[in-house]
Amino acid sequence: MSRRSAARKIIVSRFAAARATTPDTAMTFDAGEDPALARMFARLARHGAIVSAAPGLYYLDSSRLARFRTIVRRRAAALAAGTGVVATALAAAAAFSIAE
Repeated sequence: MSRRSAARKIIVSRFAAARATTPDTAMTFDAGEDPALARMFARLARHGAIVSAAPGLYYLDSSRLARFRTIVRRRAAALAAGTGVVATALAAAAAFSIAE
């Protein structure tokens, strides 16, 4: 599991455990000394998965979290597909150069 995935899971788990899923149940969040948690928290907030209910209080928006996860999966799939195309092209080029 990547550090990003681990950080996302930690943050989501904290909010889920506290049932902080509405503005009324919003909670504070402190990443402490972990820069990966701070970066992921900021990223989730930019995507709207973490919403500020009041200064210093946040809640998890599950529908936006699902959209964020979809975006991440699509990017990963596109990267994997692109890598496969490049690898195939390189293999074909190598085969043709050997054949000559």
